[in-house]
Amino acid sequence: MSEPITLEQIFAAFVRQDTLEDVALEMAGLARIHPEIVDEIYAALTPDIGSGNGQPLIDAVNRSGYRVSNALEAKEFCAELLALFMRQVAI
Repeated sequence: MSEPITLEQIFAAFVRQDTLEDVALEMAGLARIHPEIVDEIYAALTPDIGSGNGQPLIDAVNRSGYRVSNALEAKEFCAELLALFMRQVAI
């Protein structure tokens, strides 16, 4: 069994200063071809920041070119991307 998709992989592969809507559309296109990744993307974009400082989450978002200054902002960013992605997958 392969390793689940990570947040870092999502940001490295899809988020390149494009709009979040464009990113969600691209991710959904891939998910239509490989529906098994929907759950992995969902899990990666719903990080638990309650048990640490959230620095890995902040770093993942900031590597994409978007900028967040704390874990809460990063989690909100991920939540927005997840909502857009789930909307596209449902279409």
